[in-house]
Amino acid sequence: MRADAAVDAPIDTGPPPISYALDPPNQMMNQFFIPSCQAGVATSPGGGHCTQGQNACEGTKQGAQVNFLCPRFMLFSDEMAQAALDDGYPGLNYGVVGHDVETGGIDGNVTISCCQCYQLVFSLPENGAQVGGNGASAIPIPPPLVVQAFNTSAGGGKNFDVFMGAGGFGAFNACDPNASMTSPSGKYLYTQFPPDGEPGSGGENAATQIAGCKGTNNLTTTASLSATTCQTNVATACGKFKSSSATVTTESIRSCVQSNAPDTYYHINWKIYAKRVECPTHLTQVTGCKLASQGLPQSGGHHARSGCRGFILQVWLHDDDHAGLLHAHLRLAEQRQGPEPCGGGGLRLVLLLRSKRRSSHGGLDGRRGEVNLSFR
Repeated sequence: MRADAAVDAPIDTGPPPISYALDPPNQMMNQFFIPSCQAGVATSPGGGHCTQGQNACEGTKQGAQVNFLCPRFMLFSDEMAQAALDDGYPGLNYGVVGHDVETGGIDGNVTISCCQCYQLVFSLPENGAQVGGNGASAIPIPPPLVVQAFNTSAGGGKNFDVFMGAGGFGAFNACDPNASMTSPSGKYLYTQFPPDGEPGSGGENAATQIAGCKGTNNLTTTASLSATTCQTNVATACGKFKSSSATVTTESIRSCVQSNAPDTYYHINWKIYAKRVECPTHLTQVTGCKLASQGLPQSGGHHARSGCRGFILQVWLHDDDHAGLLHAHLRLAEQRQGPEPCGGGGLRLVLLLRSKRRSSHGGLDGRRGEVNLSFR
């Protein structure tokens, strides 16, 4: 018998996946008022406690437990990240949104948006993050989101308000005990909260609230957003979260920082392409809200405007009569990120010709030719 027989060491596969599936909801706690309940009558629904739960942004209800929005719903929470991986979408991020139903539009014949799911593909940021303030995106296009609607009053059926760390109070505040806007219940989720952009200015947004994140002409670009000064200031601003729960503090800071990171800068207004989709299984296990199948497309679809991967490139050719030269400029006009390529190669080339001849009024001649070359 050999005394030196080798024993295979276990393979280190890293920490086990986190558990995120919610238990079925307490039907007495998820209603503003329990139907048919009679206050003080133990044999009636709710055991006589007719308002067992309340939102922290409501006025106090006698005997009710005050509840807060779950930080697990935040963009970039551990639970959302793990759920996307478990659903087979490593290139997408999960979240929840406020969204007003658009019957006849994106929501079809649906009359209530609650718990509906959508895939959002990002196209163009607001002007302050465009080339020259009115051109192509000057910052990276973030990965698509698959989101579930959990609130309304988002400003119309074409809007999606994404829940992220320090993303802005909205109409109510049950986050910051030090803010001028107070909680109707007198309860707060945090003991300290990042104050920039509150209330009403969108929270900790790198482009509007954080120093060092803008470049030439007061525009936000990849370079300015990636600058050490900018990202250091983002980390400092987002690091002001404090809660009695270490997990709530950590996840809130991470969501705030990553929502302002160069490659995932969701904390700015974007033009998007959106479609209603079947809710991914594990996303509903994070939120606890699951609808019956509606026969909708699955998320991560094939259509170019709905989550495929590809690029649109623009080549600008400037004709300068004085120099006798033809100047070429290549820029990325749009980047689409998704699980599969668009069509054949996912590449579209746009060729733009512009003369630099001076017009009679001294400006550049506005005449130009345009050629679109598409590769599918």
